[in-house]
Amino acid sequence: MSITILITPLVAQSYLSLLVLFFFWGTGAAAWNVSANNWLSTIGEKENKEGVILGSYISIAKLGEGSAYLLSGVVVAFFGYSGAFFVLGTIGLVGVIAAAHLFVHLHKQGIDS
Repeated sequence: MSITILITPLVAQSYLSLLVLFFFWGTGAAAWNVSANNWLSTIGEKENKEGVILGSYISIAKLGEGSAYLLSGVVVAFFGYSGAFFVLGTIGLVGVIAAAHLFVHLHKQGIDS
């Protein structure tokens, strides 16, 4: 039995719950982008390389965004939509864990903002 069959009913029991989950996902992504751009802008100003740092970040982010479209098409072709949602959820969970680890590490160093 596939784990996606077990997890999918718990995550999105209806279309409305899926919309609500994506609303919160989008809100979090928007907050992350604003925070990241602000943080990188602050770093760039200190080093007098604001354009280079922001441009590099945006280029890498767009490259990842474009490759995500291709990868998601491959995942849907091989594993179906439930597999794609499982992969998306797994990547999101890994990102949350990595961000939490980073924030704890930065907080211990005294770099809260």
